[in-house]
Amino acid sequence: DHRDLHSFPTRRSSDLRYPYSLCTSGTRVFVANIGQFAYSSVVGTTDPKFDARGLSFPPFAYPSKQAEQGIDLEGRHVPGLGSPTALEAFSVYGYDVTNPENPKLATRTKTGSQIGSSESWGKVVGGSGPSYLLADGNLVFVSNSNDDSVEEINAGNGKIVARISLEPSPLVHGFRGVEPTGLAISPDKRRLYVAESGLNSIAVIDLPTRKVAGLIPTAWYPYRIALNSDGSKLACICFKGYGNGPKGISTGPKDPFTLMRGCFLTIPVPTDADLPKMTKAVLGNNG
Repeated sequence: DHRDLHSFPTRRSSDLRYPYSLCTSGTRVFVANIGQFAYSSVVGTTDPKFDARGLSFPPFAYPSKQAEQGIDLEGRHVPGLGSPTALEAFSVYGYDVTNPENPKLATRTKTGSQIGSSESWGKVVGGSGPSYLLADGNLVFVSNSNDDSVEEINAGNGKIVARISLEPSPLVHGFRGVEPTGLAISPDKRRLYVAESGLNSIAVIDLPTRKVAGLIPTAWYPYRIALNSDGSKLACICFKGYGNGPKGISTGPKDPFTLMRGCFLTIPVPTDADLPKMTKAVLGNNG
C-alpha cells in the first residue's frame, strides 16, 4: 500500500507462467503470463549406475507424450512440461484485490491465436506472447508480441471483445515479426499507440474503427511508450538506439557494455495528414 508503505504478504500462485506485465483497473489487478510451460525440478538419484549430478542426455523430444507427461529415466522421474495449450499458458489473469490480504483469481483469458488452430495463413505453432497490458476504464488492452496483434479484454468478465491484427503490408501476409510491445492511449480515447519492436515503428490505431491509421518511424527496437497529459507528444524507449555502425572498425567502442546503447525519444504526435508519408518511411526502412 503506497499510502503508508505497508507491505502485504506475498502470495505465490501456481497459476502463473512467467508473469511479465501488470496493470490495474479498479479493484482488479491483471497479470500477463508470457510463458508456456510449468517447469519443475529434476531430483537426483541414489542408483550408483547413474550420475547423481544430472542426466547424460535430453530426456525427451518436443512435441511428444513424454514432454507433456514426463518420463522415468536414469533412476529418476523427469516431470513433464504440461500441455502447450494449458489455460495458464500465454494468458491474462485478473485478480480481485478488494481485500489485498486475500486476492482472488476472478478472470482467465487466453490471448491471441491458439497453438494447433488454423488461421488464414496456416497452422499456429507458437504461443501469442502477451507482453504488455494497459487498462482504460472497463477495458484491458494486451499486445501479443508473437501473434502480431492487440486485443481488448472486458475487465469485468475477462472476455475478448476485439482483436486488431498488425500487418504492415499485404506482401507479408502470413508472416510474423511486427512484435507489438508497449501501449499508450490518447486522452480522448480515440487513438491507441503500439510500439512495434520488430518494425522500428509505432502503430497508430483508430479505436472507433479498430484499424491501423498509420505508422511512425522510431529508432531501433522501440519497447515502451507513453503520452504526455495533453496527448501532443509521445515518449519512446528504444532498447538498441541507433546502433554503433559496423563491427571490426578501429573507431568502434571497446567496452562490451557500450556496444549497444539505447535511446529515449520524444516525438510530436503526427496529424492524419502526416501519417501516409511516415508510414511509407517505415515500410521503406524495412525493405
